[in-house]
Amino acid sequence: MSGNTKRYVILTPFKKADVLAGICKLHGLDVWVVPSKNGAMVVHDMPVPVFDDWDISELLGGAPGDGEGADKVAATDEPSAEGSADSKTEALAAPADAVQSAEAGDAPAEPSQAGSGDGSDAGDGDKDPDVLDADDRDAVARKLASLTREGVIALTAELGEDVGNEEGVSGLVTALAFDYKGKVDDVPAGLIVATGESVLEEMLLGDTEPSKVKGAIRSGEIQSNFLEKLAKGKPDAGEALPPRRPRRFFGKDGS
Repeated sequence: MSGNTKRYVILTPFKKADVLAGICKLHGLDVWVVPSKNGAMVVHDMPVPVFDDWDISELLGGAPGDGEGADKVAATDEPSAEGSADSKTEALAAPADAVQSAEAGDAPAEPSQAGSGDGSDAGDGDKDPDVLDADDRDAVARKLASLTREGVIALTAELGEDVGNEEGVSGLVTALAFDYKGKVDDVPAGLIVATGESVLEEMLLGDTEPSKVKGAIRSGEIQSNFLEKLAKGKPDAGEALPPRRPRRFFGKDGS
């Protein structure tokens, strides 16, 4: 493990990992589905933002590069008296100009509520609500929770290597419970990890990759024929049952 990582593991009550992987495929998700005794788990690594050059404006909410020194900041904090008088004069003259424009019939155009008309909002209505983003943990958890009355639990691990003389990994693990109605509650992550299977803790801490777990399926690599097999079901491999003898309405079976 190197650098910072952010991974979520969603615990589900689905017993068959292939069925859960097929559901994820139908919703456009490219995630790992890992089987376990308590239910299949959805595992996905989310991108971690990397900041190469820190700027104080990023912490204060401004755009990078706005301030170019303490002199510029001090100049903006102490405006000149002449500039203040000019701004007050313009503010007082503005209502008179607005009245003259209204009397002349040149009313300012109001912004349209239907959109800008440049086509930027045209694609919002065409977006498929069933297609999910794997990086959106809450949306994925809500969708899976809506398919079962037991709901799901989403655990998120944000880990990073220690800096300094100490060696090892430090971080934070949180857990949220999603029910089938969409309600979200905080749950103790430590208790869930302690009482869960060992593979859960290993994947959260990065000791085991989901691709190395036996029976793990990547939903993004599923082919269409696999989904068709799940929909149709597998044929019974046993022998055909003998035809049943006809029964009479009254009395015993005919010999």
